Amino acid sequence: MVDVETAFKDFTQRQGLQPEGVLAVSCGECKESSLSVYSDPLLDFDSHAVIDFSSIGRPKEKKRIAKALVEIAFARSWLYQPAVE
Repeated sequence: MVDVETAFKDFTQRQGLQPEGVLAVSCGECKESSLSVYSDPLLDFDSHAVIDFSSIGRPKEKKRIAKALVEIAFARSWLYQPAVE
């Protein structure tokens, strides 16, 4: 497992992105919503992971669960934000 700051820098530098920072949900929070979570390393991003929504059949249910997870992540607040230069 990689720390949040390292993952942020690795991903944003390789992708040329300027995101706000890192929010997250836990594997347990996903499992409570009947979602699987697994590591899915990419060639240029070793710490990539996936939240698998394939077990949720209805699109409206997927949106409801995704929205709930976003709310959980924002309630936890930012895990990492880069210093403003």
